[in-house]
Amino acid sequence: FFYTLKIRLVSGKMMIDEIQLPFGIRDFKIVGNEFFLNGTRLNLKGITRFDQYEGSASVMDYVTAKKDIEQIKNLGANSLRMSHFPNHPYLLKLCDEMGLLVFEELPVFNTPAHLLSQINYIENAKAYAREMIQRDDWHACIAGWGIGNDFDSADPRSKRFVQELVTTIRSLDGRPVYYTTQMVTNDVCQAIPDFVGINVDAHTPQEFERKI
Repeated sequence: FFYTLKIRLVSGKMMIDEIQLPFGIRDFKIVGNEFFLNGTRLNLKGITRFDQYEGSASVMDYVTAKKDIEQIKNLGANSLRMSHFPNHPYLLKLCDEMGLLVFEELPVFNTPAHLLSQINYIENAKAYAREMIQRDDWHACIAGWGIGNDFDSADPRSKRFVQELVTTIRSLDGRPVYYTTQMVTNDVCQAIPDFVGINVDAHTPQEFERKI
């Protein structure tokens, strides 16, 4: 359910300004390999969304954005992953209104371990994570925070990055933390976050099961 928070600035009996902020109250948990919303197990059905539009590439207007999210909802999806960076706040507003869960993530993509382990890179990523959470944590749709995609999670040097980012995010918000990887069998970082997404190029469920 959505509620509306009203904040008014008054001087005597005169109202100077008013802000109305919609918000929702909910709880997300990962228990084993299962996702729970408000204490009820939920089977996540969704897509990985990219900003790509015919005729405008990654440039998006409000009408196109709404149509995009409506089409995702009409597919029967209940969630989407916004890859590979925090998307426009308007998209989160639409997901709040339409009841779509969102997994939002940092723009850490295909980063090699020797760079991922550098202190400057880690500190910049932590600053980005703080800004992402400070901007978007009030959205009811946010179900998890991603720290990266397809970085070399099989290299032990990546562990410091994963641990420090997970610790930073958990100090700011209680929602699950994740990353996605193609390192299915040799991932050395998978015990650190709440869950790990698997990127596998497969055309059928049977092919997917063989590859994992």
